[in-house]
Amino acid sequence: MKALPVTLSFDGSRLRIDCLTVFNKRALKPLDQGKRDGIPAADLFEAGVIQGWSGRYPMTDELSRALHFFLEKRKMPVVSFGDHLDVQVQIRRLPAWRGSPALTSFFRGLKGERRPVRVYIRPSLLLPAHAASPLFRRLWGIFKNGQIESIGMNWSPRFPGYITIPVNTPAYRFQGVAAHEAGHIFGLGDAYGAWYRFFHAAPG
Repeated sequence: MKALPVTLSFDGSRLRIDCLTVFNKRALKPLDQGKRDGIPAADLFEAGVIQGWSGRYPMTDELSRALHFFLEKRKMPVVSFGDHLDVQVQIRRLPAWRGSPALTSFFRGLKGERRPVRVYIRPSLLLPAHAASPLFRRLWGIFKNGQIESIGMNWSPRFPGYITIPVNTPAYRFQGVAAHEAGHIFGLGDAYGAWYRFFHAAPG
């Protein structure tokens, strides 16, 4: 489990999400390159994900069932849960080998080391921010679960996908967008379900 890009652990009261990442060169610069003292986009990304997902969540029946399933799958003792769940997110950042997140992930995989989630901040003329699976996992996911979304995002624990955020994303929205896309890497699909998120805003 430690070799996975995103790992989960539970100590009886707190769920920890540990995510290993690698960023492209553009992410290490401010969104607005005209501001020399601006905060690097990678720092904003990490802060957005940590703030967006860390916190205290009400212990609903659905969440309780999910935790029981999580513990049973890992042969851990099932505990009685309280009325809330604390979630803590930790992001570890790797330097990109020769500036390439893809090569970093590839070579770490060859060596049997933990592979990172790739995060790209770059120009995008057509697509908005999105999370997607590697090419070899695309298209056939729809036959597995019937979801149109799986054409582009066929999630698995070993291959949770990569994130692309356009460099022209407004600064006031950037951290929220980062948290949303990280949710896909954590295994959550869009609530409104469809591939059209690439072309239309989510309802509401």
